[in-house]
Amino acid sequence: MKTYSIVRKVLIVVFLTFGAMSLFSCATTQTTSSHSGLFEGDYDRIISTATYRKLATLDLDQVNDLLQEKINRFNRDNDPQALKESAFIVFARPDDDGMVEKVLPHVQTLLEEEREWENTIVSLVRQSIDNMNDSKVSAADQVTAGVILENIVAELKPFYIKQYKTGGFETEVVNQIAASNVSYSKAASRERGLYLMRNNLNPSQIAKKVVAQKTSLLDKEEK
Repeated sequence: MKTYSIVRKVLIVVFLTFGAMSLFSCATTQTTSSHSGLFEGDYDRIISTATYRKLATLDLDQVNDLLQEKINRFNRDNDPQALKESAFIVFARPDDDGMVEKVLPHVQTLLEEEREWENTIVSLVRQSIDNMNDSKVSAADQVTAGVILENIVAELKPFYIKQYKTGGFETEVVNQIAASNVSYSKAASRERGLYLMRNNLNPSQIAKKVVAQKTSLLDKEEK
């Protein structure tokens, strides 16, 4: 009986130990893969004088020259802010001619090497949402903020669709833009119609369409 009791106690200890290790492992995995809190607390604003209207007049060579100036500044001063400004410029230019996919990869690679890509996207999203919600921000800057959000949604959409089951960084960003319910002021809407000649969908409505595609995929799998 004593032997049985000892064995029983040993088995209980082993079970509890492995159970605790398993729980710890799960918690660690969840912490590593989760991006919760991305849109909480303070964030670093990305300062740039570029507006959608100025950038829309630049061709590919001119945009590349502008980006190279920022990259040279980064190489000279080791200042990540210069790279973040590059991302601002890329996303703030209306993408009717598909230029984003031509100029973004090099900027993204440099930001990823500095481990600043995700931080930069979050900062761009948060400050663009803030600018669209601020009545004191000029119409041109509000439209610039809207263009940034639209381009980010378009850039992240393929990843969002792939993550329709698992979620991920891109999913949280698109969801945040959808949930922000930003809208253009009357002045910004007039400016947008005058210079961009686009429909009145705001970035949140565009993001919600992407979210609806995910919902549709999930619904199909459940049937």
